[in-house]
Amino acid sequence: MRFRISPEWEARAIAEGNARQDYAEGARLANYGREIGSIKERANHIMGCRCEIAVAARLHLPWSAQVGILVGIDVGGKVEVRGRRIPGKGTDLACRIGRDKPNRPYVLIHCFDTGEFEIIGWLYGWECAARANDCLVRYEITYVPPPYHAFVELEELVRKSAVQLQLDLA
Repeated sequence: MRFRISPEWEARAIAEGNARQDYAEGARLANYGREIGSIKERANHIMGCRCEIAVAARLHLPWSAQVGILVGIDVGGKVEVRGRRIPGKGTDLACRIGRDKPNRPYVLIHCFDTGEFEIIGWLYGWECAARANDCLVRYEITYVPPPYHAFVELEELVRKSAVQLQLDLA
């Protein structure tokens, strides 16, 4: 089911996405805009903030942009978000095998050029790693295709804090 975030959250996503790129440029981080240029990377940061906000809203978890925090957790200190622009270069869950957090859930959300979102599903980081051998790899990113867990399962885990999302094991 497609949905939108409020105009207020859209405005905040733009401001925070710009702040993320400004930080990256100011700190001269090597992986921000190296192949695609800073204008496109800025758009990616804004889209990332929009996707994180959308997932946070659906899970009823807090969100902050974490500008300057490079190893933070995207939503509520519990959930990582991987957004894909639609149309774009692909629709699969993007993971960084060996760098991602194995016991965190990674939510795949599609961000449409209409401003709408659709949450596709999720996997734990360890599940992404277990399936990595059969996946496309580009720029050290592994693109894991379906099947994914249904998002309602993650909503239920968050609601019940079941086994604390396996997060205490991290």
